[in-house]
Amino acid sequence: MLTALGLETEPAGHLAELASALHGAYHQVVAGLPTNSAVSVKDGKLQLDRLGPAPEPNLMPAFRQLANSMLPKGDFPELLLEVAELTGMTTAFTHISGADAHMDDFEVSVCVLLLAEPCKVGLTPVAKPNVPALTRARMVADGFASLCRCRPCTRATAPCTSGCARRAPPG
Repeated sequence: MLTALGLETEPAGHLAELASALHGAYHQVVAGLPTNSAVSVKDGKLQLDRLGPAPEPNLMPAFRQLANSMLPKGDFPELLLEVAELTGMTTAFTHISGADAHMDDFEVSVCVLLLAEPCKVGLTPVAKPNVPALTRARMVADGFASLCRCRPCTRATAPCTSGCARRAPPG
């Protein structure tokens, strides 16, 4: 590990380097305090003015347009359902008890959980009481949410990642 990071087995030299860099940075900050109008010391406490937003770089609008043009035009949840159908990835998911987890529209429920969890939106925005596959009760009852455990996720993504690995990178 140390070799991969380019570090010596004895840390004293590296620590001395870091201490010197920290010392230099500290003195640079202290030297700039008297002329920095955004910093003051009141009652022995350092007070900083709030920073405003940084100005947008000149290239940002063009970059944003380029990035948006590279995004798929399709609906992401629909794309995930299509990938699930093409790869069969939802068959990797089982109930935490080990029982077979197949039920009507199982793929829809799994794909919703696969999106809701990493996107940190929770179940509230995706739960739909009039859609059986998307009811809150279905997604939380009987440990349904526990389907998204590490091992099944690894098995489920294997067809996708192996397909990407077979493609040669451009250029």
